[in-house]
Amino acid sequence: QHPDQIAAVITEPILVNGGACMPDDGYLAGLIDLCHQYGAVSIFDEVITGFRVALGGARQYFGLEPDLCTYAKAIAAGFSFAAVAGRKAIFDILDDERTVHYGTYNGNPISVAAAIATIRILAEPGTYQRMHAHGDAICQAMQEAAATCGHQVVTSGVGPAFCIHFGLAQPPRSWNEVLKANQAQGQRFNTAMLAQGIYLGLGGRWYVGAAHGDRELERVTSAIHAAMKQIN
Repeated sequence: QHPDQIAAVITEPILVNGGACMPDDGYLAGLIDLCHQYGAVSIFDEVITGFRVALGGARQYFGLEPDLCTYAKAIAAGFSFAAVAGRKAIFDILDDERTVHYGTYNGNPISVAAAIATIRILAEPGTYQRMHAHGDAICQAMQEAAATCGHQVVTSGVGPAFCIHFGLAQPPRSWNEVLKANQAQGQRFNTAMLAQGIYLGLGGRWYVGAAHGDRELERVTSAIHAAMKQIN
């Protein structure tokens, strides 16, 4: 409707911060194609998905090539660091000085060293396979424990970044559907998990890191079964 007025379209490719909603099949590719058709820049907000779901973020996970991607502190395992990646043609505006890019931590040696060390570890063969398997095992434990205790539970997202939703029959496809979940029961579950020594973030969001192994998986799985029983 407004082809000459849209400069860019920004999307979080997996809505991790809003219930870990997955995109519909073909949605992201269609968005990129429309941007190319009408001369807009397609941008993936990978502040959460970047370096979590794959070494190249959701862009790599889905096999897509948006014009730009934004990354943040996951690159450097929590150190102050951010990056923008994309097509060379877009970055040419920095080379010819049509615009400038300033930042407090630009080139900060400690942050850069942390990023290099983090990427080297994440790039080791099998790292992401283990992270995805770890997260999938947690989701399976959730479903099994909930079914045993008579709770309605679904999970959404991907292995290293997912959410649990109480009271929904299907994984949510939008924030409006996320809001229909039983938030009170989810909070009771979080409290019960805390009593088991497992601290969970708000909103039912879970992250799996490269440091998580069999010991952590066994502990959290045991806690899930105990917490599900407590909230009956």
